[in-house]
Amino acid sequence: GNGVIPAVPGEGLDRGLCHWASLQRLKYRKGSLATHREKLLREAGFAMSHVSDRWDQRLERVASAVRLGGEEWWKRVESGEELRAWVLRQRLCARNGSLRQERRERLSREGLLGDIRLGYRNRTRTNKGRI
Repeated sequence: GNGVIPAVPGEGLDRGLCHWASLQRLKYRKGSLATHREKLLREAGFAMSHVSDRWDQRLERVASAVRLGGEEWWKRVESGEELRAWVLRQRLCARNGSLRQERRERLSREGLLGDIRLGYRNRTRTNKGRI
């Protein structure tokens, strides 16, 4: 599998397994998960955080698409419009200060906060004297 065991069991998933996985994540977040257990879980592909892992996967998909696709990269990849919207959300978060510094740096290293074309013409919008 992909290592993602949800907190709430879906079809075909064992309730006990989902509860166990949630406990491991809670211990990890609190810093009380034994080092050897964390190592074993990571080696098995266990996702310690759904949010962080998903963010990392999206960043990698976008970075690969940009490297391969150049301008209008989102038209050349599966789920391109969704990824394009994700990049726009990350930029908005970076602008308003809600994006963690580590993520901002990673996006910047990939050139995703700079001059990447996302299919929108440069528009000027005035709002109380601001452009």
